[in-house]
Amino acid sequence: MPDSNIKLFSFQKFYPIEIVKAKKQYVWDSSGKKYVDFNTGNGIGFLGHGNPFVLGKIKEALSTIYILPPSFKSPIKEEALESLARIAPKNLDSLALLNTGSEAVELALKLLYKYKGKDKKVVYFTNSFHGRTLGALSITSSNPAYNKDFPLLNNTLILPYNDVYALDNASFENVAGVIIEVIQGEGGVIPAKEEFLKTLYEKCQANDAPLIIDEIQTGFGRTGKLWAFMHYNVKPDILLAGKSIGGGVPVSVVFAREEISSKLEAHEHGSTFGFNPIAAAGVAGAIEAYFKLDVESKVQRKSEYLINKIQEAIRDVSHASVRGKGLMIGISQHAQINFIFSCLIKKGVIISRAARNTVRLLPSFLITKRDIEVFTKGIKECWEEANGERVTEENSVRISSNTLNVWYGAKSS
Repeated sequence: MPDSNIKLFSFQKFYPIEIVKAKKQYVWDSSGKKYVDFNTGNGIGFLGHGNPFVLGKIKEALSTIYILPPSFKSPIKEEALESLARIAPKNLDSLALLNTGSEAVELALKLLYKYKGKDKKVVYFTNSFHGRTLGALSITSSNPAYNKDFPLLNNTLILPYNDVYALDNASFENVAGVIIEVIQGEGGVIPAKEEFLKTLYEKCQANDAPLIIDEIQTGFGRTGKLWAFMHYNVKPDILLAGKSIGGGVPVSVVFAREEISSKLEAHEHGSTFGFNPIAAAGVAGAIEAYFKLDVESKVQRKSEYLINKIQEAIRDVSHASVRGKGLMIGISQHAQINFIFSCLIKKGVIISRAARNTVRLLPSFLITKRDIEVFTKGIKECWEEANGERVTEENSVRISSNTLNVWYGAKSS
Protein backbone atom coordinates (compact mmCIF):
# COMPACT_ATOMS: atom_id res chain seq x y z
CA MET A 1 0.00 0.00 0.00
CA PRO A 2 1.23 3.57 -0.65
CA ASP A 3 2.77 5.47 2.23
CA SER A 4 -0.08 7.85 3.11
CA ASN A 5 -2.55 8.68 5.85
CA ILE A 6 -5.31 6.64 4.21
CA LYS A 7 -5.70 3.10 5.49
CA LEU A 8 -7.90 0.19 4.58
CA PHE A 9 -10.48 -0.99 7.10
CA SER A 10 -8.85 -3.40 9.50
CA PHE A 11 -10.74 -6.43 8.16
CA GLN A 12 -8.74 -6.21 4.91
CA LYS A 13 -5.43 -8.07 5.07
CA PHE A 14 -2.90 -9.13 2.47
CA TYR A 15 -0.85 -12.15 1.54
CA PRO A 16 2.87 -11.63 2.14
CA ILE A 17 3.57 -11.33 -1.62
CA GLU A 18 2.63 -8.80 -4.28
CA ILE A 19 1.14 -10.33 -7.44
CA VAL A 20 1.93 -8.44 -10.62
CA LYS A 21 0.99 -10.86 -13.41
CA ALA A 22 -1.28 -13.84 -14.03
CA LYS A 23 -1.80 -16.26 -16.91
CA LYS A 24 -3.80 -19.48 -17.07
CA GLN A 25 -3.15 -21.36 -13.78
CA TYR A 26 -0.12 -19.30 -12.74
CA VAL A 27 0.66 -15.99 -11.06
CA TRP A 28 3.95 -14.10 -10.65
CA ASP A 29 5.06 -11.87 -7.80
CA SER A 30 6.99 -8.59 -7.95
CA SER A 31 10.31 -10.44 -7.71
CA GLY A 32 9.49 -12.54 -10.77
CA LYS A 33 8.74 -15.74 -8.84
CA LYS A 34 6.11 -18.01 -10.40
CA TYR A 35 3.38 -19.73 -8.38
CA VAL A 36 0.87 -22.45 -9.19
CA ASP A 37 -2.48 -20.94 -8.19
CA PHE A 38 -4.55 -23.49 -6.29
CA ASN A 39 -6.75 -20.72 -4.86
CA THR A 40 -7.73 -18.75 -8.01
CA GLY A 41 -9.31 -15.84 -6.19
CA ASN A 42 -11.22 -18.13 -3.81
CA GLY A 43 -12.51 -20.14 -6.77
CA ILE A 44 -13.27 -17.34 -9.20
CA GLY A 45 -10.54 -18.24 -11.69
CA PHE A 46 -11.77 -21.75 -12.44
CA LEU A 47 -11.44 -21.09 -16.20
CA GLY A 48 -7.94 -19.68 -15.73
CA HIS A 49 -6.46 -16.21 -15.62
CA GLY A 50 -6.95 -14.30 -18.87
CA ASN A 51 -9.35 -16.76 -20.48
CA PRO A 52 -9.48 -15.70 -24.17
CA PHE A 53 -13.24 -16.28 -24.52
CA VAL A 54 -13.97 -14.06 -21.52
CA LEU A 55 -11.46 -11.39 -22.54
CA GLY A 56 -12.85 -11.30 -26.07
CA LYS A 57 -16.40 -10.61 -24.88
CA ILE A 58 -15.27 -8.00 -22.36
CA LYS A 59 -13.16 -6.13 -24.92
CA GLU A 60 -16.14 -6.08 -27.27
CA ALA A 61 -18.35 -4.62 -24.52
CA LEU A 62 -15.72 -2.03 -23.57
CA SER A 63 -15.54 -0.83 -27.16
CA THR A 64 -19.32 -0.42 -27.49
CA ILE A 65 -21.09 0.28 -24.18
CA TYR A 66 -20.19 -0.72 -20.65
CA ILE A 67 -22.30 1.66 -18.55
CA LEU A 68 -25.95 0.69 -18.71
CA PRO A 69 -28.47 0.22 -15.88
CA PRO A 70 -30.42 -3.02 -15.56
CA SER A 71 -33.59 -1.48 -17.00
CA PHE A 72 -32.16 -1.25 -20.53
CA LYS A 73 -31.67 -4.09 -22.98
CA SER A 74 -28.51 -4.48 -25.05
CA PRO A 75 -27.09 -7.09 -27.46
CA ILE A 76 -24.57 -8.42 -24.91
CA LYS A 77 -27.31 -8.80 -22.31
CA GLU A 78 -29.42 -10.78 -24.78
CA GLU A 79 -26.41 -12.95 -25.58
CA ALA A 80 -25.81 -13.56 -21.87
CA LEU A 81 -29.44 -14.59 -21.36
CA GLU A 82 -29.22 -17.04 -24.27
CA SER A 83 -26.02 -18.44 -22.76
CA LEU A 84 -27.58 -18.78 -19.30
CA ALA A 85 -30.51 -20.67 -20.82
CA ARG A 86 -27.99 -23.35 -21.83
CA ILE A 87 -26.96 -24.00 -18.22
CA ALA A 88 -30.17 -23.28 -16.28
CA PRO A 89 -31.75 -26.33 -14.64
CA LYS A 90 -34.77 -27.34 -16.71
CA ASN A 91 -37.24 -26.76 -13.87
CA LEU A 92 -36.04 -23.19 -13.23
CA ASP A 93 -37.47 -20.74 -15.73
CA SER A 94 -36.52 -17.30 -14.37
CA LEU A 95 -33.29 -15.63 -13.28
CA ALA A 96 -31.69 -12.46 -11.97
CA LEU A 97 -28.10 -11.29 -12.39
CA LEU A 98 -26.51 -9.56 -9.42
CA ASN A 99 -22.96 -8.82 -8.24
CA THR A 100 -21.91 -11.08 -5.37
CA GLY A 101 -22.79 -14.34 -3.72
CA SER A 102 -24.09 -12.59 -0.61
CA GLU A 103 -26.40 -10.47 -2.76
CA ALA A 104 -27.76 -13.62 -4.39
CA VAL A 105 -28.43 -15.11 -0.96
CA GLU A 106 -30.26 -11.95 0.14
CA LEU A 107 -32.53 -12.09 -2.91
CA ALA A 108 -33.19 -15.79 -2.33
CA LEU A 109 -34.26 -15.08 1.26
CA LYS A 110 -36.65 -12.40 0.03
CA LEU A 111 -38.14 -14.87 -2.43
CA LEU A 112 -38.79 -17.41 0.33
CA TYR A 113 -40.47 -14.89 2.61
CA LYS A 114 -42.61 -13.49 -0.22
CA TYR A 115 -43.64 -16.96 -1.33
CA LYS A 116 -44.43 -18.48 2.08
CA GLY A 117 -44.80 -15.50 4.45
CA LYS A 118 -42.39 -13.43 6.52
CA ASP A 119 -43.34 -15.12 9.80
CA LYS A 120 -42.16 -18.54 8.63
CA LYS A 121 -38.68 -19.87 9.28
CA VAL A 122 -35.76 -20.49 6.93
CA VAL A 123 -33.92 -23.72 7.66
CA TYR A 124 -30.13 -23.75 7.42
CA PHE A 125 -27.41 -26.08 8.67
CA THR A 126 -24.49 -26.29 11.04
CA ASN A 127 -21.10 -25.47 9.54
CA SER A 128 -22.70 -23.48 6.73
CA PHE A 129 -21.41 -20.35 5.03
CA HIS A 130 -23.66 -18.18 2.85
CA GLY A 131 -22.09 -14.72 3.05
CA ARG A 132 -21.33 -11.72 5.23
CA THR A 133 -24.30 -9.40 4.75
CA LEU A 134 -26.79 -9.41 7.62
CA GLY A 135 -29.37 -11.72 6.05
CA ALA A 136 -26.69 -14.14 4.85
CA LEU A 137 -24.99 -14.04 8.26
CA SER A 138 -28.29 -15.06 9.83
CA ILE A 139 -28.00 -18.42 8.06
CA THR A 140 -24.22 -18.83 8.42
CA SER A 141 -22.75 -20.95 11.21
CA SER A 142 -19.26 -21.98 10.10
CA ASN A 143 -17.60 -19.54 12.51
CA PRO A 144 -19.18 -17.66 15.45
CA ALA A 145 -16.76 -14.78 14.87
CA TYR A 146 -18.59 -13.89 11.66
CA ASN A 147 -21.90 -12.94 13.23
CA LYS A 148 -21.60 -12.75 17.03
CA ASP A 149 -21.67 -8.92 17.18
CA PHE A 150 -24.49 -8.25 14.72
CA PRO A 151 -28.31 -8.31 14.83
CA LEU A 152 -29.62 -11.27 12.86
CA LEU A 153 -32.92 -12.51 11.49
CA ASN A 154 -34.72 -14.47 14.19
CA ASN A 155 -37.08 -16.42 11.96
CA THR A 156 -34.54 -19.10 11.15
CA LEU A 157 -34.03 -22.71 12.22
CA ILE A 158 -30.64 -24.43 12.31
CA LEU A 159 -30.35 -28.20 11.92
CA PRO A 160 -27.26 -30.45 12.05
CA TYR A 161 -25.69 -31.05 8.64
CA ASN A 162 -25.67 -34.65 7.42
CA ASP A 163 -27.82 -35.82 10.36
CA VAL A 164 -30.72 -37.80 8.88
CA TYR A 165 -32.26 -38.58 12.27
CA ALA A 166 -32.44 -34.90 13.28
CA LEU A 167 -33.87 -34.00 9.89
CA ASP A 168 -36.54 -36.72 10.11
CA ASN A 169 -37.64 -35.41 13.48
CA ALA A 170 -37.71 -31.71 12.58
CA SER A 171 -41.11 -30.12 11.95
CA PHE A 172 -41.45 -28.29 8.65
CA GLU A 173 -44.96 -26.99 9.30
CA ASN A 174 -43.81 -23.41 9.81
CA VAL A 175 -40.94 -23.44 7.32
CA ALA A 176 -40.59 -20.92 4.48
CA GLY A 177 -37.82 -22.89 2.80
CA VAL A 178 -34.38 -24.42 3.16
CA ILE A 179 -30.91 -23.29 2.09
CA ILE A 180 -28.01 -25.71 1.81
CA GLU A 181 -24.57 -26.19 0.27
CA VAL A 182 -24.32 -29.69 -1.19
CA ILE A 183 -20.61 -29.38 -0.45
CA GLN A 184 -19.81 -27.06 2.43
CA GLY A 185 -16.85 -24.94 1.37
CA GLU A 186 -15.87 -22.61 4.18
CA GLY A 187 -17.00 -25.26 6.65
CA GLY A 188 -14.22 -27.62 5.54
CA VAL A 189 -15.13 -29.02 2.09
CA ILE A 190 -17.73 -31.44 3.41
CA PRO A 191 -20.01 -33.16 0.86
CA ALA A 192 -23.61 -33.89 1.78
CA LYS A 193 -24.41 -37.56 2.33
CA GLU A 194 -26.69 -38.95 -0.33
CA GLU A 195 -29.30 -40.21 2.15
CA PHE A 196 -29.33 -36.88 3.96
CA LEU A 197 -29.91 -34.82 0.81
CA LYS A 198 -32.55 -37.27 -0.44
CA THR A 199 -34.41 -37.04 2.86
CA LEU A 200 -34.22 -33.25 2.82
CA TYR A 201 -35.50 -33.06 -0.75
CA GLU A 202 -38.46 -35.32 0.01
CA LYS A 203 -39.30 -33.34 3.14
CA CYS A 204 -39.23 -30.07 1.20
CA GLN A 205 -41.47 -31.54 -1.48
CA ALA A 206 -43.98 -32.84 1.07
CA ASN A 207 -44.23 -29.47 2.82
CA ASP A 208 -44.08 -27.14 -0.21
CA ALA A 209 -40.89 -25.69 1.27
CA PRO A 210 -38.69 -24.38 -1.57
CA LEU A 211 -35.18 -25.78 -1.58
CA ILE A 212 -32.38 -23.26 -2.20
CA ILE A 213 -29.14 -24.89 -3.27
CA ASP A 214 -26.20 -22.54 -2.83
CA GLU A 215 -23.74 -23.37 -5.63
CA ILE A 216 -21.82 -20.10 -5.53
CA GLN A 217 -18.60 -22.06 -5.01
CA THR A 218 -19.53 -25.55 -6.22
CA GLY A 219 -21.31 -24.64 -9.45
CA PHE A 220 -20.31 -24.25 -13.08
CA GLY A 221 -18.24 -27.43 -13.41
CA ARG A 222 -16.13 -27.15 -10.27
CA THR A 223 -17.14 -30.63 -9.03
CA GLY A 224 -17.00 -32.41 -12.39
CA LYS A 225 -20.63 -31.77 -13.27
CA LEU A 226 -22.25 -28.53 -14.39
CA TRP A 227 -23.95 -28.26 -10.98
CA ALA A 228 -22.94 -30.17 -7.86
CA PHE A 229 -26.56 -31.11 -7.09
CA MET A 230 -26.40 -33.29 -10.23
CA HIS A 231 -24.32 -35.75 -8.22
CA TYR A 232 -27.54 -36.35 -6.25
CA ASN A 233 -31.10 -37.16 -7.28
CA VAL A 234 -32.53 -33.77 -6.26
CA LYS A 235 -33.72 -30.57 -7.92
CA PRO A 236 -33.54 -27.06 -6.46
CA ASP A 237 -36.44 -24.62 -6.48
CA ILE A 238 -33.89 -21.81 -6.33
CA LEU A 239 -30.27 -22.16 -7.44
CA LEU A 240 -27.53 -19.68 -6.54
CA ALA A 241 -24.44 -19.34 -8.73
CA GLY A 242 -21.47 -16.99 -8.73
CA LYS A 243 -17.66 -16.90 -8.56
CA SER A 244 -16.46 -18.73 -11.70
CA ILE A 245 -19.63 -18.19 -13.73
CA GLY A 246 -18.40 -14.72 -14.73
CA GLY A 247 -14.93 -15.85 -15.74
CA GLY A 248 -13.42 -13.42 -13.21
CA VAL A 249 -16.00 -10.63 -13.45
CA PRO A 250 -18.02 -9.89 -10.26
CA VAL A 251 -21.38 -11.49 -10.93
CA SER A 252 -23.91 -13.82 -9.34
CA VAL A 253 -27.06 -15.47 -10.64
CA VAL A 254 -30.29 -16.48 -8.95
CA PHE A 255 -32.25 -19.10 -10.89
CA ALA A 256 -35.78 -19.79 -9.64
CA ARG A 257 -39.13 -21.26 -10.51
CA GLU A 258 -41.27 -18.51 -12.02
CA GLU A 259 -44.03 -19.40 -9.58
CA ILE A 260 -41.71 -18.22 -6.79
CA SER A 261 -39.92 -15.31 -8.48
CA SER A 262 -43.17 -13.72 -9.68
CA LYS A 263 -44.20 -13.02 -6.07
CA LEU A 264 -41.54 -10.31 -5.82
CA GLU A 265 -42.80 -6.94 -7.04
CA ALA A 266 -40.82 -4.34 -8.99
CA HIS A 267 -40.03 -2.08 -6.04
CA GLU A 268 -38.93 -4.91 -3.74
CA HIS A 269 -35.47 -5.50 -5.16
CA GLY A 270 -32.90 -3.81 -7.36
CA SER A 271 -29.20 -3.56 -8.12
CA THR A 272 -27.34 -0.63 -9.68
CA PHE A 273 -24.65 -2.83 -11.20
CA GLY A 274 -26.74 -5.98 -11.58
CA PHE A 275 -26.66 -7.29 -15.16
CA ASN A 276 -24.33 -4.53 -16.34
CA PRO A 277 -22.74 -5.06 -19.80
CA ILE A 278 -19.33 -6.11 -18.43
CA ALA A 279 -20.93 -8.75 -16.18
CA ALA A 280 -23.06 -9.94 -19.09
CA ALA A 281 -19.95 -10.17 -21.28
CA GLY A 282 -18.10 -12.16 -18.62
CA VAL A 283 -20.97 -14.62 -18.29
CA ALA A 284 -21.37 -15.04 -22.05
CA GLY A 285 -17.64 -15.61 -22.49
CA ALA A 286 -17.38 -18.01 -19.57
CA ILE A 287 -20.26 -20.18 -20.78
CA GLU A 288 -18.82 -20.25 -24.31
CA ALA A 289 -15.48 -21.35 -22.89
CA TYR A 290 -17.13 -23.99 -20.70
CA PHE A 291 -18.57 -25.86 -23.66
CA LYS A 292 -15.90 -25.23 -26.29
CA LEU A 293 -13.07 -26.27 -23.98
CA ASP A 294 -14.86 -29.43 -22.76
CA VAL A 295 -14.33 -28.36 -19.17
CA GLU A 296 -16.37 -31.09 -17.45
CA SER A 297 -14.48 -34.08 -18.84
CA LYS A 298 -11.13 -32.41 -18.14
CA VAL A 299 -12.14 -31.73 -14.53
CA GLN A 300 -13.12 -35.36 -14.06
CA ARG A 301 -9.81 -36.67 -15.39
CA LYS A 302 -7.64 -34.20 -13.51
CA SER A 303 -9.59 -34.65 -10.29
CA GLU A 304 -8.92 -38.37 -10.27
CA TYR A 305 -5.20 -37.81 -10.76
CA LEU A 306 -5.09 -35.03 -8.13
CA ILE A 307 -6.88 -37.09 -5.48
CA ASN A 308 -4.66 -40.12 -6.14
CA LYS A 309 -1.51 -38.03 -5.81
CA ILE A 310 -2.78 -36.41 -2.60
CA GLN A 311 -3.56 -39.82 -1.12
CA GLU A 312 -0.01 -40.91 -1.92
CA ALA A 313 1.37 -37.76 -0.30
CA ILE A 314 -0.60 -38.15 2.93
CA ARG A 315 -0.22 -41.91 3.26
CA ASP A 316 2.28 -41.56 6.11
CA VAL A 317 0.71 -38.48 7.70
CA SER A 318 -1.28 -39.35 10.80
CA HIS A 319 -4.87 -38.13 11.05
CA ALA A 320 -4.82 -36.79 7.48
CA SER A 321 -7.76 -37.24 5.09
CA VAL A 322 -8.93 -35.95 1.72
CA ARG A 323 -12.50 -35.19 0.66
CA GLY A 324 -14.49 -33.28 -1.93
CA LYS A 325 -15.51 -33.66 -5.56
CA GLY A 326 -13.94 -32.62 -8.85
CA LEU A 327 -11.52 -29.74 -8.33
CA MET A 328 -12.94 -28.74 -4.97
CA ILE A 329 -10.74 -30.63 -2.54
CA GLY A 330 -10.18 -30.41 1.20
CA ILE A 331 -7.25 -32.01 3.01
CA SER A 332 -7.57 -32.07 6.78
CA GLN A 333 -4.78 -32.84 9.21
CA HIS A 334 -3.49 -31.78 12.59
CA ALA A 335 -0.29 -30.08 11.47
CA GLN A 336 0.14 -26.37 12.04
CA ILE A 337 -2.12 -25.03 9.29
CA ASN A 338 -0.68 -21.52 9.36
CA PHE A 339 2.78 -22.95 8.78
CA ILE A 340 1.53 -25.21 5.95
CA PHE A 341 0.06 -22.16 4.26
CA SER A 342 3.25 -20.09 4.49
CA CYS A 343 5.50 -23.06 3.72
CA LEU A 344 3.65 -23.76 0.45
CA ILE A 345 3.96 -20.12 -0.61
CA LYS A 346 7.72 -20.44 -0.25
CA LYS A 347 7.56 -23.54 -2.45
CA GLY A 348 5.61 -21.71 -5.16
CA VAL A 349 2.07 -22.87 -4.41
CA ILE A 350 -0.87 -20.70 -3.36
CA ILE A 351 -3.72 -22.37 -1.47
CA SER A 352 -6.54 -21.31 0.80
CA ARG A 353 -7.84 -22.81 4.01
CA ALA A 354 -11.22 -23.77 5.39
CA ALA A 355 -12.53 -24.53 8.87
CA ARG A 356 -9.89 -25.01 11.54
CA ASN A 357 -7.49 -27.46 9.96
CA THR A 358 -8.31 -27.93 6.28
CA VAL A 359 -6.23 -27.07 3.23
CA ARG A 360 -8.73 -26.06 0.55
CA LEU A 361 -7.88 -26.46 -3.13
CA LEU A 362 -9.86 -24.56 -5.79
CA PRO A 363 -7.56 -24.75 -8.83
CA SER A 364 -8.27 -23.94 -12.45
CA PHE A 365 -9.31 -26.79 -14.74
CA LEU A 366 -6.10 -25.99 -16.66
CA ILE A 367 -3.77 -27.51 -14.04
CA THR A 368 -1.35 -30.10 -15.36
CA LYS A 369 0.17 -33.25 -13.92
CA ARG A 370 3.33 -31.24 -13.30
CA ASP A 371 1.35 -28.62 -11.33
CA ILE A 372 -0.23 -31.35 -9.23
CA GLU A 373 3.12 -32.94 -8.53
CA VAL A 374 4.58 -29.57 -7.48
CA PHE A 375 1.73 -29.21 -4.99
CA THR A 376 1.81 -32.76 -3.59
CA LYS A 377 5.60 -32.75 -3.25
CA GLY A 378 5.40 -29.38 -1.53
CA ILE A 379 2.67 -30.29 0.94
CA LYS A 380 4.38 -33.53 1.87
CA GLU A 381 7.61 -31.67 2.63
CA CYS A 382 5.73 -28.98 4.56
CA TRP A 383 3.93 -31.58 6.68
CA GLU A 384 7.23 -33.26 7.45
CA GLU A 385 8.68 -29.93 8.56
CA ALA A 386 5.61 -29.05 10.64
CA ASN A 387 5.37 -32.46 12.29
CA GLY A 388 9.11 -32.42 12.90
CA GLU A 389 8.59 -29.22 14.90
CA ARG A 390 11.04 -27.32 12.76
CA VAL A 391 8.69 -24.34 12.53
CA THR A 392 10.68 -21.25 13.41
CA GLU A 393 10.46 -17.51 12.80
CA GLU A 394 13.40 -17.92 10.44
CA ASN A 395 11.94 -20.53 8.09
CA SER A 396 8.34 -19.33 8.05
CA VAL A 397 6.80 -16.55 6.01
CA ARG A 398 5.50 -13.97 8.48
CA ILE A 399 1.73 -14.31 8.44
CA SER A 400 0.03 -13.70 11.76
CA SER A 401 -2.69 -16.10 12.87
CA ASN A 402 -4.96 -13.07 13.24
CA THR A 403 -4.47 -12.26 9.56
CA LEU A 404 -5.38 -15.80 8.59
CA ASN A 405 -8.45 -15.61 10.80
CA VAL A 406 -9.59 -12.53 8.90
CA TRP A 407 -9.01 -14.20 5.54
CA TYR A 408 -10.49 -17.56 6.27
CA GLY A 409 -12.57 -17.17 9.38
CA ALA A 410 -11.05 -19.91 11.48
CA LYS A 411 -9.12 -20.03 14.70
CA SER A 412 -5.47 -20.87 14.30
CA SER A 413 -4.40 -24.38 15.17
